[in-house]
Amino acid sequence: MLATSFVAGVARELGLPATALGSFEFRNVVDRVELWEIGLAESACCWFTDPVCRMRVERNTAAGRLRYAEKDWWFCSLECASAFARYPKRYAVER
Repeated sequence: MLATSFVAGVARELGLPATALGSFEFRNVVDRVELWEIGLAESACCWFTDPVCRMRVERNTAAGRLRYAEKDWWFCSLECASAFARYPKRYAVER
């Protein structure tokens, strides 16, 4: 579920996981809006593969996230995020 920062704060108070997705522009809205994903249930959408070491990473516990080529990339460690940041074209391949 997507939510604003205020709703994400309430969700966290209730013990629900809230992951920041970043700032987005919307038509007919003057300012950018910070969006959050609220975890309401376990689902496959919360798991990703670290593009460097190929380890399975859960979004809520990932060590880092980088945005490259219009996509979010999630990492198991800061070392993997650093390697990706140095050579993103090497790792930014869908498998």
